[in-house]
Amino acid sequence: MFVTDKFILDGHTPVQVFDLMEWARWYETSQEVRRVALDYVGRVEISTVFLSMDHGWVPNQPPVLFETLVRFGGGIFEDAMMRYATWAEAEEGHQFMLQCVQAYAHRLERYDALRLHDRYLRFPKPKRAPFWCPNTAFKESRRKWKRTTA
Repeated sequence: MFVTDKFILDGHTPVQVFDLMEWARWYETSQEVRRVALDYVGRVEISTVFLSMDHGWVPNQPPVLFETLVRFGGGIFEDAMMRYATWAEAEEGHQFMLQCVQAYAHRLERYDALRLHDRYLRFPKPKRAPFWCPNTAFKESRRKWKRTTA
């Protein structure tokens, strides 16, 4: 089968693969090879990996093949994600994200201490634009739909 968006790593260099089975065999056995970096700041995980598929989706641009993700209680960094085209960019981006989370770690520790006393406490999310709130937007669109179909 002929595919064009699959890549494997040759050292730290992504190589485009046109055979789906070749890519699948490599992907199945390369879990440790695909990890660029993994760090923990308290309970927060910062992970950078090789995606092996182009996540750029923009023609005439280099493929976006690496991703840094913050998981497990990063406060305002929860589910923060950055993507890169090269291994070197991914390493730099991982270090940047690690520094951001470390600078914010004291607030997470304070939150964890408060959470011991109140298990329903939620970390305050960053303020969003005042005109958008997911629950109200959904309810309003549903009301409009009901009015138009009734």
